[in-house]
Amino acid sequence: MTTLFETTIPFTGFYESIHDHNIDMALEQSFDDSSGSPIDELVSRAYDLINWQSVHLAYVQTYVDIWKDKTGIDCKFIEIDSPSFYNYRTDEIIVTITDDEIKRIYSECDKPSLATLIKKRCTSYDGFISFYSPDITDWSIDPLEWESPQLALLIESFASETLSNDDYFYLMDDCQCNGEFDNWFFDSAKLSGKGKEFERLWSICDYLRQREDRKWRIAA
Repeated sequence: MTTLFETTIPFTGFYESIHDHNIDMALEQSFDDSSGSPIDELVSRAYDLINWQSVHLAYVQTYVDIWKDKTGIDCKFIEIDSPSFYNYRTDEIIVTITDDEIKRIYSECDKPSLATLIKKRCTSYDGFISFYSPDITDWSIDPLEWESPQLALLIESFASETLSNDDYFYLMDDCQCNGEFDNWFFDSAKLSGKGKEFERLWSICDYLRQREDRKWRIAA
């Protein structure tokens, strides 16, 4: 019988992170002028119409799908765990993973790299007390006996063999190029009953772009 384990996958959250930047940049590009500069008033009005919880959920679900494809790790998205305040931690992606997948990852992962990561993350210092030994030899040899934070380190180490830190930076680029962000913005506004207002802002933006283009053609 398959047993499911709940843990997290690598994700830097939505607070002052690349993901926060991706979303802000996509919204500005949705309402930029013909020169590529954001029309601040339209961006501000659109921001207030968007259901950000819905956007974050759509973003994370897509992120998980892309991450799974890149790393070859089979897991299932469960939820976003967001803190009430970002003083001590940021948003986390909760997933479930099967016992067979955990055993596969453990058998295939680079053990020295895993040991190095564990030492880095589990060494106590001023202001931080680790609940786990920084020495992997103190851990159970059976990863199915590991707790969720330990499994998260196993997953992070295995994923790092195919995804570098720079790769994470560009992981969502295709979504920005193919218009998925715009769909998330509009769908979230509809969810809040403000879809028509959002469409009107797009119409205003198109009109301003066309008017600016006409000025350039006349000047030329």
